[in-house]
Amino acid sequence: MLNGHGNENMVCGHENEPLLVLEENEELISSKVVYAISCKSAKKLGSNSIKRGTINYTGYSDDFIFFFDPIKASRPKDDKIAELFLKPSREFVKTLIKGNTIDTAYKKTKRMFRENIIKLLANEDASLVRFLWWDMRNFVSHGNMNTSPLL
Repeated sequence: MLNGHGNENMVCGHENEPLLVLEENEELISSKVVYAISCKSAKKLGSNSIKRGTINYTGYSDDFIFFFDPIKASRPKDDKIAELFLKPSREFVKTLIKGNTIDTAYKKTKRMFRENIIKLLANEDASLVRFLWWDMRNFVSHGNMNTSPLL
């Protein structure tokens, strides 16, 4: 699991230091299952890494957008706004850790995004719906979906 800034060609780590770079060091994730919470990295880096031997690359094909309550920035567990975006993202990892396939985790994550959209619409609070829809639509998975990283 990688969590950092990125673009179509790379995923960055601490202080925006490039960790994975398209056509430079994709061998680092060869024979691996990767989940990158990193803007746009699944678009080129993700799809190209499959050609270079990565088993699966799941991430976002465009920007990963999330909102949070600035008043609760120091207490993220209490932030119901951020939870709408981050809980589906965490669900993917949680489902994999339980030994499920990537396909199961992927579908469960998409379902959670949809449930959060419906919850907002039911409460007549549609201000964040388009951003949840955006994240759900750009959440993609390349490669073998019928494997588990624990196998």
